Amino acid sequence: MVYFLTFLLFLPTIFAIGLLFLKKGFKIYGYIAATIELALALFLYFKYDVSIAGMQFMEQYNIVSQYGVNYSIGVDGISLFLVIITTLITLMGVYFLEDDEDLKISLALLLVLETIFLGVFLSLNAAIFYIFWELMLFPLFFSFKSWNSKRAVVSFFFSYFISSILLLVSFGVIAYIFYKQSSIISFSIIHWYALIINPPISLALFGALVVAFLLKVPFIPFFSWVKVAFYNSSLTGSLLLISVMIMVAFYAILRVAFPIFPDGVESFLIPIAIFSSIILLYLSFAIFKEKNFKNIIFYKSIFYPALIILYLFLVDKTLINISLLLFFPYISSIGIDFFLLKKVDEKLNSYKIENRYFLAKFMPRFLLLFLINSFVYFLIPLLFFIDANYIDFNALSKETLLVIFSGFFALVLFIGVIKFVISIFFRKKEGKVEFTFKDLTSKELIVPLVVIIGILLASFNFNYFQKPIQKSSSALVDFMHKKIKSVKSQVR
Repeated sequence: MVYFLTFLLFLPTIFAIGLLFLKKGFKIYGYIAATIELALALFLYFKYDVSIAGMQFMEQYNIVSQYGVNYSIGVDGISLFLVIITTLITLMGVYFLEDDEDLKISLALLLVLETIFLGVFLSLNAAIFYIFWELMLFPLFFSFKSWNSKRAVVSFFFSYFISSILLLVSFGVIAYIFYKQSSIISFSIIHWYALIINPPISLALFGALVVAFLLKVPFIPFFSWVKVAFYNSSLTGSLLLISVMIMVAFYAILRVAFPIFPDGVESFLIPIAIFSSIILLYLSFAIFKEKNFKNIIFYKSIFYPALIILYLFLVDKTLINISLLLFFPYISSIGIDFFLLKKVDEKLNSYKIENRYFLAKFMPRFLLLFLINSFVYFLIPLLFFIDANYIDFNALSKETLLVIFSGFFALVLFIGVIKFVISIFFRKKEGKVEFTFKDLTSKELIVPLVVIIGILLASFNFNYFQKPIQKSSSALVDFMHKKIKSVKSQVR
């Protein structure tokens, strides 16, 4: 397994370079590249030792050793799971690529982005992590085919600029503090875990890191550019925006901010709880008023991240496992929504909502699949709680209150989806129908239903699927609690 992680990391870029020598067959080439990368990620999963909590398959090579900069990569249970999902999303992204004159460029951008995303998940040196973090900017920007709003472009670059500055300054300060405490110049993220930084410096650095990471996530108040980009971009660009970008941000918080500043997690819990509640309330109002199918998918996609950010800040072993495992049904369900969006676009040749009147009459299979997918999407977090034995129905504990909180907003948002379907797809239109409406074929219906059934079955096997994550997340939580005690004892 020597050099295996490096091979896994840079293979997509090698495939992207290979596109220079192709003149046709780009889509097939993309499927081959994405499938090989997914197979390698699954091979890594089966070779991974679930009994070990720390990093495995580590590789380290000096770049500028006197300044602590080295190429250091590794994988643990947390990053392994996200690596597999990233390769799966890339394969889905190839499917959603539009077969037009820009297909070759779009495929190259997608494969390069896969390397960059994997680089964030595998990097153990802050300097290398920062490079991959910044490299996301350019291919992501150009993967959005249409920027009809100047405000969105300005917001995009402004958000990335602020994120870059906050991250660069924070990493610089942390490296300086580490040097003062140890007399060693190091950008190793693992080395930084040993730092003991007292408030208010620790709280300021923690806040800066969290904001820097969340600036790339479609959250209030950071998503002014995200919604415009999502609505105007290709399906693949939109998929990357609300899937891998969210995973990257949350992984960065969990891998970098939490272990270095665990006391900041406690201090920011109440603001994050309020923050999540505001997001969910906003989604409730937005979905009830929305008239556009693609925007409904966008608002649905924020529900899981709003819960996950709250679950992470509670620093509970089971909740962290649930948070990470939720990414799989999240990606699968969003993928089905994008599949439906692709099909309705193909059949109606328009994103204009008025052309979707009468849809309930002509496309009942389509609507049935959309409603089933939405129901399961909002149900899964509750099933995870139940299967993990997290709920104490005999007492009004914090766990029970958290489940009630999640379940309430899940119900409200699902009702909002039903209202959208009734008010739009069942609405009558005066005059004759301008399009020939074709429903989903049996094959187009059965395959997504099989995926949904698989998600439901997986939700009842929580303990099995959390095994690769459990050791690493438990070790992380234990480390954080011990470090919080150390910081508090020093402050006293």
